[in-house]
Amino acid sequence: MVAPLPVQKILIVALKQMAKPFAARLVAFAETTPRLRKYILAPIGQARHRAEVIVTAWNNGKTRPEFIAPLTEKVAVVKGTDILLNLTLIATLIIIFLSEYFSSAAKEEKLREQQKEKLDELQLTLHDFSDRLKQRSKYMGEIDEKLQHMESRVKLLEAKK
Repeated sequence: MVAPLPVQKILIVALKQMAKPFAARLVAFAETTPRLRKYILAPIGQARHRAEVIVTAWNNGKTRPEFIAPLTEKVAVVKGTDILLNLTLIATLIIIFLSEYFSSAAKEEKLREQQKEKLDELQLTLHDFSDRLKQRSKYMGEIDEKLQHMESRVKLLEAKK
């Protein structure tokens, strides 16, 4: 089941706040790991910067700039870390949503199975009750026949007297 909108917003803000220390650690790790900084985070940050410049130009009614000045490596790493952090946050939210969805689906399936078992049990009970009712009805019919037979014999005896 999906949470109401205000709760979702609060959860997203809380996740972002919890992710800030992760981002700080990632930036610190990137500063000490040249390969991560050079081949992953900096290119992601540069791509983000280029996209931001192009979108800003389009929003201002201008054409795409012919030259976009690259960012310094440190700023590119920070922007790349921000993108990676947001992707991590989105992945976490997707995982939480999917786990809740599948958990709810499993609970609903279990509830449906319980309801089906109860319905089957009630149908069996109803069938047994119907059989007993038929037997009792047949027995009552036999008793009624015997009673009528006895009443007719009593009338014959009274008539002979």
